[in-house]
Amino acid sequence: MKKNIVLLVFVCVALGFLCGSCTKDSNNKSGSSSSSSSGPQASGSTKCGIPVNNELTKKPSTDFLINATIDNVLSAELFILTPFEGGEEFLVKLPAVKDNNTSRSQRSYIYDMIRRSGTFVKVFKAQKDCVVQVPGGGRAYIASIVFEDGTVLAEKLLKLDYLTTDEPTCVNESIVSCYSSIKGTEFGTIAGDQVVSNFLWKPEADKD
Repeated sequence: MKKNIVLLVFVCVALGFLCGSCTKDSNNKSGSSSSSSSGPQASGSTKCGIPVNNELTKKPSTDFLINATIDNVLSAELFILTPFEGGEEFLVKLPAVKDNNTSRSQRSYIYDMIRRSGTFVKVFKAQKDCVVQVPGGGRAYIASIVFEDGTVLAEKLLKLDYLTTDEPTCVNESIVSCYSSIKGTEFGTIAGDQVVSNFLWKPEADKD
């Protein structure tokens, strides 16, 4: 009788362990499934959203995505990139903005900022085949550049006053008013040309 009770307890414990494992596996599968179905997000780092397929969204479709690295800064609006998995370089023009007469040192700062944030980025094309002619004869995608932490490059450069708003080619025109609302909100927070000049001022008596 005692042996039967011990055997029964053993069977119950074994069954409980197996059921717990099944539940855990089921939860893991459902969790991984929900993670894989969600696309890249710009999280709370974007105020205006990413313009894709004539919409503004914080969760753009991966159909418009190119994983890439930034190779060079031609201006505050124009960048040279290379696909992360290899391939030819391509140009990206940021949407609905244009360079705000940046100096060489300011463009150097932009590149340094990009290197600190990580040159690996997500490029979301505004439309699958939207390209524009750029100075020098090249053709560039109208696209947003988003860092791994969700920061949208166009918004950051607008806040620093390195960009100004422009015609909303291939994008929802409502982005222009949003971009206007954040333009210059971080102006003077870095040691750019205009800020440094203030510290170099001397009284007339001290000048050579």
